[in-house]
Amino acid sequence: MTEEIKKINENEVKPAGLTEIVKPPFETETNQVLSKMTEPNKPAVTPAKPEPVKEVKPVAKDPRGMFDYSNCKQYVVQEDDTLFDVAQKFVVALQQLRYFNHLDKANPVIKPGKTLYIPDKPINVPYGE
Repeated sequence: MTEEIKKINENEVKPAGLTEIVKPPFETETNQVLSKMTEPNKPAVTPAKPEPVKEVKPVAKDPRGMFDYSNCKQYVVQEDDTLFDVAQKFVVALQQLRYFNHLDKANPVIKPGKTLYIPDKPINVPYGE
């Protein structure tokens, strides 16, 4: 009975590639290159260096939309600072600094921790403002 099974199996026709691995009789140059590229211990491609992340600074916006705060300096008010002190420190006219930061003309009070924007060019302050 085992001889009959062997004979039946020998007579079967097997399609190439589905049940057997077909290898070329000799190794070609392309196969050598491919085998070098896919060695398990070496990476096939060197990883690219990550690009440095660009820091995006938030653009300060004028609450009333009158001025462009993107190029101006910023100053955080310290304790015992007055608007006059800040204006002198940055060599800016007091009224321009007050108007640029939308402070009240009658009482331009600044509190510690408030950010003042220092204009980078002269500001035209309208009469009475």
